[in-house]
Amino acid sequence: MIEEFVSARIQKILAERKWTPYKLYKVCDCSRNSVYNAVSGESDIRISTLESICKALDMSIFEFFDMNLDVEALTTGQEKKVLSLFREMNVDGRNRAIGYLEALVEKEK
Repeated sequence: MIEEFVSARIQKILAERKWTPYKLYKVCDCSRNSVYNAVSGESDIRISTLESICKALDMSIFEFFDMNLDVEALTTGQEKKVLSLFREMNVDGRNRAIGYLEALVEKEK
């Protein structure tokens, strides 16, 4: 049952990012078989494999399982907007946004 959920979630994320299982394998720190088994849901997935996949997807386990940690309750309207936009970005966009924000903070120092 969990394998089916994990497989469906990985497939959904890959489709959203227009990634193939092969691309995930290339950026993931685990074996090709582990990635393909996780994507297909054909066998039990190890937590270490799931952690590697999440790292490759630049997301936490909480994000993967879509566990809303009520972070929004602690943020302002502007922070919520930034967080919402950030979540819509792909990995490259997120990295560029982080770099831009870091440069802005450095400039203000």
